[in-house]
Amino acid sequence: MGSERGIEDRNGTIARMAENTVPFSEAPVPSGEPVAAVLELVGGRSAELGISEGDSVSWPK
Repeated sequence: MGSERGIEDRNGTIARMAENTVPFSEAPVPSGEPVAAVLELVGGRSAELGISEGDSVSWPK
């Protein structure tokens, strides 16, 4: 089963959603801009949750 990666910038905005990535892979995925974090999801899950590029993400501190 494939995975997806939500690539977030320093402001917590999803800069890119990369589909059909290899789960747990450390291979680089181009973001097009500097990023601060990557969220890996099961393939298709971002669509189920309505997550897309430009959405905001927050993490507990």
